[in-house]
Amino acid sequence: MSIVQRVAAIGAIVAVPLGIAGISQALSDTPGEPSVPPSVRVGEDGTTRPGSPTPTQPTRGCCW
Repeated sequence: MSIVQRVAAIGAIVAVPLGIAGISQALSDTPGEPSVPPSVRVGEDGTTRPGSPTPTQPTRGCCW
């Protein structure tokens, strides 16, 4: 194998991943500002508002 073929093979090994990375970067979306979900409000006495799900106590034990 001549030196020219070896240089061409090494160049291909380097160029292909760089080309894939460049194309991937060019086609990717630009990151936008993340949207913040609305906050949860709790009543003054520590209870939730009417219609809101109530918190449940964790169960003790495994299955019974």
